Amino acid sequence: MDAFGAQNHDPLSWARLEERLRPWMQQQLASRHIAFGYTADDVINATFGDVYRDIAQFEVKPGSSFRKWVLTIMLNRVADLQRLDHAKKRQAPGLVPLDHGDDSSPGGLQL
Repeated sequence: MDAFGAQNHDPLSWARLEERLRPWMQQQLASRHIAFGYTADDVINATFGDVYRDIAQFEVKPGSSFRKWVLTIMLNRVADLQRLDHAKKRQAPGLVPLDHGDDSSPGGLQL
């Protein structure tokens, strides 16, 4: 099993995992909303980084599903990006509050 090989830092196992999982991951993301400014490849690459970092936490045993584990990580990454996108929208970058002081103040608007 390639997951076991990946846990033991076998580069060929990692390559086979990525080769097999990338098309499946793209298919899983096809129907999901990804935060503005990010692509499916961004999510997939970040997911592989998370999988690489946390591979030791996956228990290779009968009945365990490596794909389900990877899918959970990927969907968590999508949710993180959506939360970040919503937080940025709430801050409304580029908008400057109007000066409600008297019209003679520097930068004030005459109404």
